[in-house]
Amino acid sequence: MSLTPLVYMLSLECRHCHEWFPGITQDELGLHEDSHRLCPYCTLICDGVEQTIFEDHVFSHEV
Repeated sequence: MSLTPLVYMLSLECRHCHEWFPGITQDELGLHEDSHRLCPYCTLICDGVEQTIFEDHVFSHEV
């Protein structure tokens, strides 16, 4: 989907998934960004990943 320049100016981008959200507030963007499950060691977004797989990934950084 291609957004017009005006829509970009009125939109905020998630710093994690890089999705654009037209017409939301900074607080709403913060809630969205906080909803992501992120690896604390890299930029991997682990939304929807089973807890054990997420933990295995995180622990793999410590090896």
